Amino acid sequence: MINPIKIGSITLKNNIIAAPIAGYSDVAYRHLCKDFGAGITPTEMVSAKGLVYQNKNSYPLLMTAENETPTCVQLFGSEAEFFVKAIDEFKRLNYHFDIIDINMGCPMPKITKNGEGSALMKDTLNACKIVEETKKHHKAVTCKIRIGWDEENINAVSFAKNLESAGVDAVTVHGRTRKQMYTGYANWDVIGEVKANLKIPVIGNGDIRSFDEAQEKMTKFKVDGVMIGRGAIGRPQIFQRTIHNPQRTLTDKIILKHIEYLEKYFDERYTINSMRKHLAYYLKGIDGTKELRQKINRIEKICELQEAILDGLTF
Repeated sequence: MINPIKIGSITLKNNIIAAPIAGYSDVAYRHLCKDFGAGITPTEMVSAKGLVYQNKNSYPLLMTAENETPTCVQLFGSEAEFFVKAIDEFKRLNYHFDIIDINMGCPMPKITKNGEGSALMKDTLNACKIVEETKKHHKAVTCKIRIGWDEENINAVSFAKNLESAGVDAVTVHGRTRKQMYTGYANWDVIGEVKANLKIPVIGNGDIRSFDEAQEKMTKFKVDGVMIGRGAIGRPQIFQRTIHNPQRTLTDKIILKHIEYLEKYFDERYTINSMRKHLAYYLKGIDGTKELRQKINRIEKICELQEAILDGLTF
């Protein structure tokens, strides 16, 4: 059921949301997802502490496109004070975000070893403290979690209920444990249990590969919305109903628009490197693109990349 969804005082036009994906969800990609109707497009996760200490690598992650309304920034960290200070830093930098999403689901060892990301699911008191302090300084706060640390510690229901009590406005649940990382399958039964036990909006995430699957998941598990991650890389049109055959849905126009947005926000080197990653997904499953793939890896100029796409894709 595609409907508006209210998160705190913020209303999204629809409930199919783009997931923040490190290394992919830059402002150009989000601009494109928004073009195709994503309800909201959160930034890649940004270190609250890094922002406070004015790490310059954080600033490009904060850029937003003109069509990103409402806006959402995803922060990660393990100390409540830095989330509060990060909000002050947004004000200093003249950045406005309608929603702050707190990452409590990232499974990467470099994140969890610091007690951040999904490690917070093993520290409910601290997780709730972070939510409580952030809510004191920002109107709309959400959290993204997993179903648990491992199969022996699936605590998404109790953890999400505690976050709700702490004042969070919505919870997104990725249907894998931290141990699974991105392997295996998402457990949507647990996501459904979370929804059944909470009053705030619950958004489900994991293994959604089409618009119809998004609708099916919302209907079957009664969640308020869905978040699409890897299923949207190379297929930003997933946020609206399209023919599913990639041979027919992929057009050079989508890729060229992506390049145009990258060129708008970034320099040539970044644009080329970013498109190499994205094109691996755009061209996946498309017959007759082997030569184009090889050519792209040798290209160093945007104009050459655009020409290669026009020459190599004849749909």
